[in-house]
Amino acid sequence: CMFATIGMVWPDLFGKFDGYLSPSQNLKFADVPSGIAAISKVPLEGWLQILLVAGLIETQLFKDQSFGGFGYAKYGEPGNFGTGYWGRKIQDPAERKLKLTTELNNGRLAMIAMTA
Repeated sequence: CMFATIGMVWPDLFGKFDGYLSPSQNLKFADVPSGIAAISKVPLEGWLQILLVAGLIETQLFKDQSFGGFGYAKYGEPGNFGTGYWGRKIQDPAERKLKLTTELNNGRLAMIAMTA
């Protein structure tokens, strides 16, 4: 949702990319409207490519050990890759809880922004 919020705001503030989104369908980036209306304009193959790349990044590049549920997590929870906060481990439980709550709230705010 955070990326989606940026994707909704970016074209209105900075413009759209030149060139073709789908050369085979003669669809230019400029032809795609902003917001929810863009979903129906992007070809199905484009959405499949986005999902495939996101899935590969999540499971292969980041090596998310939580894939498949909580029981498979190497570090005890989904999204915890064992790298810590900006490369350092958070030892204080209160600070860790604050950082995780802040991140959850940022995600929730992005979801609300997407519905607006």
